[in-house]
Amino acid sequence: MGQANSSKRELSRGFKRKDGSSKLKSGSGTKKTIADGLVHEYKQVTFAEAAECRETFLDFFGNSQFHLSQEEFDDVFGPIFHDSVPHHKLFKGRVFQTFAAAYIFSEDETKGLDSKVEALFGLFDFDNNNCLNRVEMEMLFECVTEAIHKVTKTKHPNHGCELTLIRRCFRDVSPAGGEVKMHEFQEWLGHQEDITQYLNQFIEARFITAIQEELLNAVSSAYEQFLKVEDQESDTITQAQFFEILTNLNFPATETEMSEVMKLLKENGGLDERGQGGVKEQAFRAMIVPWLSVSIMDTDHNGHIDIAELKCLMWVHQEQGTREPKDDIIRQTMARLDLDFSGGIDRMEWVAHNAECDITSGNMVPSKASLTLFRKIDKSVDANRRIMITEVRKQITAQATEAVSFALSTLINPKDKEELENLISNLAVDVISDIDPHNIGYTTIQAVNESKHKIELKLQKLAKYAVTLAKIEVKESQLNHQLKMDLLEGSGRKDSDFEQANRIRNKKKGN
Repeated sequence: MGQANSSKRELSRGFKRKDGSSKLKSGSGTKKTIADGLVHEYKQVTFAEAAECRETFLDFFGNSQFHLSQEEFDDVFGPIFHDSVPHHKLFKGRVFQTFAAAYIFSEDETKGLDSKVEALFGLFDFDNNNCLNRVEMEMLFECVTEAIHKVTKTKHPNHGCELTLIRRCFRDVSPAGGEVKMHEFQEWLGHQEDITQYLNQFIEARFITAIQEELLNAVSSAYEQFLKVEDQESDTITQAQFFEILTNLNFPATETEMSEVMKLLKENGGLDERGQGGVKEQAFRAMIVPWLSVSIMDTDHNGHIDIAELKCLMWVHQEQGTREPKDDIIRQTMARLDLDFSGGIDRMEWVAHNAECDITSGNMVPSKASLTLFRKIDKSVDANRRIMITEVRKQITAQATEAVSFALSTLINPKDKEELENLISNLAVDVISDIDPHNIGYTTIQAVNESKHKIELKLQKLAKYAVTLAKIEVKESQLNHQLKMDLLEGSGRKDSDFEQANRIRNKKKGN
């Protein structure tokens, strides 16, 4: 088995061999021999082929058998290898290491690292609950590292590192049910730079979550530059400033692209025709996201995006945690955009595809994906937007005055009113000293928001004191009034006695 001149893989793909040699067609069109190693065979495996092999394995053996004999191994993996014997010998019949190698090294054009992680996750999810426990995760890490170093004939970096990775993963994720879910595992891996660097030695290792963060940071930087040079009255920047921002981000436009950009902006209502023809803010948002995303994805810097890069390009525009685009959608998009049948799309084709014109207003507007990204950026920009300390003082003074407005309206004593007004001023000074300790003269919205709780406590304390002050004044007023009444009543009684005594005295005199 596995020794025939024409392999099952070649027959299934329609390959015809003129000689009996063991040469195989590689992805680049050149031919390599078995003597060159086995890695090129794993690179040729597609995900669909690996899935078929796994179905065969599950049908024959289930998930409980980890080792296969040569004959059993050939029944499972014979369709994807020219000769299954070296592969069986390499892993000593261990089936999960073989599957791990097939998924890791596969150069399937639409399957990136995230797809590989998802496939490996499912491979070791033995109870099919879309989660991995510690034992399943340990098997995943061990099989992947062994597969990589067996196939590439390199030394394992650190035996036992798998347990360290498991502890780190469960510590960082802190899964509620004691098992890590698929999306949690993918998101966690995307933030592990050491794992990415390790994988990059052997394969193209870029996690979609990492690319999404890179895009978010790049767009944030672009928008910050826009706000610095923006004309406040028209909410625009000049055309020169637009291209300068692209250059500052290390993704400059060529002369041809500049011409195409201006044409696209003009035809879709992206320029302020009333003024100097500046680039509108919404048009900037519409253009910058697809421009940066395609620039980031173009890793080989050839100015074109192939179908594998297009998949990531479509995926990176979506929310984190969104499932990968389906292959048929990717191919349909490529067919729709690749008008010159070059097998790829260039930067301007992608920008034009994403920059939309609102029929109602006639203005260029961001696509739905761009709007999703900018919602995050707007929150961040608003939080870090500068605000002058004088403005903060005005706001706090207004809030404090509002908090004690009842007391101020009821107080009669000028000294009490003056005391309360001094307290309002002192409260504003105290808050400012906390927010701007170095007396810079400005702060951020975020800094003010972080002090909100302290400010509210101070306002509550001030309001409570103001009410107490008003109550004291009311009581004092009531006591003064009562005292006057008592004095008046006392004076009235004395006058009546005096008059009565005079009447008696006068009566006696008359008698």
